[in-house]
Amino acid sequence: TLGGLLLCIGAGIAFERADEAALDETTRELELLTSRPHSHPAAGVRLATDLGSTVTAREPDEVRETAALTEPELRLLESGRHHDNVIRLGPADDRSNCHGWVFTGGKFILSPDDVELILKENGYEAVHEPQPGDVVIYRNSGTVSHTAVVRYVSGDQPVLVAGKWGVLGVFLHPVEKSCYGTDYTYYRSSRRGHLVSGAGGTPGTGAPVVGVAE
Repeated sequence: TLGGLLLCIGAGIAFERADEAALDETTRELELLTSRPHSHPAAGVRLATDLGSTVTAREPDEVRETAALTEPELRLLESGRHHDNVIRLGPADDRSNCHGWVFTGGKFILSPDDVELILKENGYEAVHEPQPGDVVIYRNSGTVSHTAVVRYVSGDQPVLVAGKWGVLGVFLHPVEKSCYGTDYTYYRSSRRGHLVSGAGGTPGTGAPVVGVAE
């Protein structure tokens, strides 16, 4: 009886440590994907919504070589939760995050508040049936955590979206298979493309998005 009790206690401790390790890994993963590099407002750049509100363009204080970001990217993919669900479309890059990849063509870093402003003032409306070119916004506790673009929709097949994962690369994956959870909403605008004014977009009409599905 004593041996069985000790075995149960030992198993409980092992499971607890495994849970803690998994939690630590998830925390590190989220920090890597949602944290922004130290940055500053881009000099001489003015981005704006279609209604003229300012969108703050930011640049990293330091642009690291792609090789410096390869190890954490590989570690993330090889963790077992993403490796078989993604196709890498582009390299890691400090110069933009996911929001900037969609709305500035990968030129700048944007904040979640910028995204909410763009959705509101560039004519985006939530839709239930996605189409290629729609924007998909992931949220965490109501706050924007990730922006991507719908690339593929076909019958009963998974919806495929493309987006930049933090400072890491650009990935194509099923909309429900990402590091950003499953709390997401599709948005559509009548403007062509998603670039904001000052990053190549024309107020009210938009322009094709560099590197992103139109």
